[in-house]
Amino acid sequence: MLKGQDRVVFIDYEYCSVNFPFYDISNYFDETRLDYDVYEPPYFGFIPPREDEQEMRVRFIDFYNICWDFPKEEVKVRFEELRKLPKYVERRNKMLEDLVVGRLLCSLMWGWWAIIVSKNPHISFDYLKFAKMRYDNYLDSKKRILK
Repeated sequence: MLKGQDRVVFIDYEYCSVNFPFYDISNYFDETRLDYDVYEPPYFGFIPPREDEQEMRVRFIDFYNICWDFPKEEVKVRFEELRKLPKYVERRNKMLEDLVVGRLLCSLMWGWWAIIVSKNPHISFDYLKFAKMRYDNYLDSKKRILK
């Protein structure tokens, strides 16, 4: 909750502080694959993966990591050079590994949340199907970790 100028603004609880980056970024990547602009059951759909999806994720991670060390204006000019530095290649590889764990945790959390919310009879969104989809994501991530 923010106070200021005679008004109160409520902030979604999950965004009131920073989570572990691998968790938030995994969640962001998962959410970009969902379409909530669906007007019939289950009221969500899947966006097919883009051909360049993995490269887009890698670029996102590189930009995220590099921006901790350089001003945004410098990153815009030197991005391709900087992302090849061993320091950032190492961070990228570690983060790509961590994102699998992040996906595992996010999928469990959102699956449990969806089961709880599904008890509300006033919501037509198919939260049980959503929970099942998240559980399937969990199993997929778990399989990749155990390889």
